[in-house]
Amino acid sequence: MFSDSAYGFMVWDSMVRGAAFNHATMPDFADIARDRSLFMTVWSPGQYLFAGALERLGLGLGTGMTVVTTLFTVLGLVGWYRLYRAWNFPVLSAAVALAITAGSRHFALPFGIYNGGEVLLFGGMPWFLLLLKRWQGLSAAQAIGLLAAIAALAFLKLSGILFAFSALAAVVICDLWPPRQARWRRPVVAALLVVVFGAAFYVFWQSRGWTALDAKFGTNWPILVPSFLEGWAASVSAMFSLGDMAARLLQRPGQQILKSLDLLYLAGSVPALLLLRWSARRLKASHGDYVRFAATAALIYIAGLAVIYGAGGELKMEDRFFRPVGLLMLVGVVHAVLSARNAIRWPLGALAAASMAYGVVSYGVRLDHNRHMPLGARGFHHGNLSADGLALIRKQEIAPGTVVWVMAPEIALEVPQARLLVNAEVERALQVRTYRGRVDRLLVFVDDKMMRDGRAEIVLRSFVDYDRTKWVAAKQGDTTVFSQ
Repeated sequence: MFSDSAYGFMVWDSMVRGAAFNHATMPDFADIARDRSLFMTVWSPGQYLFAGALERLGLGLGTGMTVVTTLFTVLGLVGWYRLYRAWNFPVLSAAVALAITAGSRHFALPFGIYNGGEVLLFGGMPWFLLLLKRWQGLSAAQAIGLLAAIAALAFLKLSGILFAFSALAAVVICDLWPPRQARWRRPVVAALLVVVFGAAFYVFWQSRGWTALDAKFGTNWPILVPSFLEGWAASVSAMFSLGDMAARLLQRPGQQILKSLDLLYLAGSVPALLLLRWSARRLKASHGDYVRFAATAALIYIAGLAVIYGAGGELKMEDRFFRPVGLLMLVGVVHAVLSARNAIRWPLGALAAASMAYGVVSYGVRLDHNRHMPLGARGFHHGNLSADGLALIRKQEIAPGTVVWVMAPEIALEVPQARLLVNAEVERALQVRTYRGRVDRLLVFVDDKMMRDGRAEIVLRSFVDYDRTKWVAAKQGDTTVFSQ
């Protein structure tokens, strides 16, 4: 279970207990004796609704996540193949592009760590593009249908909105050139679609809470141009999960060599742009429509993300944010390389083969790792909780109304009947977060790491209306529960 997805399932648990749609119910920091309701704006509801519904039908949550991951993976493979063929790429090029995708780390990842919206978007994107290709005339009925399709993509993952807008712009931008012969109907309809959806999204979603678009730590406009250049490298890297591989090698927990991969992406922007330009020139005669669409959509999407980075959006430079355009451009690069001379085909083929080998091996490594992690009551393996910690949680008698503080949101899913507080480290607020008020019973779970580095003491003191000397500690293995 990935922590981001776990927050979604905490929302689902709140809804099952009677909360409004997409609301998480939790103790109020100002008085933990009462609850507050928070609308979850930062992640889309698709990440929890599909698997949560399957759990309600009788499957374990872990089984539900597996079913959802498998279903959307298959939908994605079929959809991307059909889309590549719809652009008149031969079977071989489409098959090789899919093979590279299926062998990559990003393809294997959700089968080892449920990443919610990532795998949902993989399954939904090609079908949106196929629909857009069919409805590019943008009649009134088609425009209404596309509004619904954009909403569906946003339901899977919020970043789908930027991808949908970029694709829509790529369809109509040719109508504006040359300027003297501009045809305005489709661009105007597309602009209206963006305005209507954007306004509705702001009113009914973004204005109700924090999202990754918001400048949490202030703007940083000087990185606008570097972020734009890095985005092209990240898009090419995303085709083969090269950034994921670099993160594994250079940013391993406890063995971190680089704090950020930004400089690697910036250095990679030149070869990435050269590869894309070379591919576009080889495809221009045979697949001109595809080249124009893919180049325009990628340009707008990458520029949009660069603006988000410059505006201070809470995003890191990672492959996963650029994978939509990476998958869009992959088949073009593959087709260009397959018809190139050996001096180009063999090195790039070796790179693709190496990335596929890494993806397959990484799946095996993750599978073996997961087998040794504790399996929770709802059928998923924990990554931030030991077997001893899980056993300690199960020993507690947690009556309704008990407030439980946990180290990570996925741990909270083991006690859905409790009123839950999650580690403020996630929000970078551990040093400043305080909780006021008292309840009949309060439990705080911490591990040995938190005990050694002093964070456990910070957490206990954050409950300002509790006497620090009256906490009762019980320990099992590497986990301690404090209670009052």
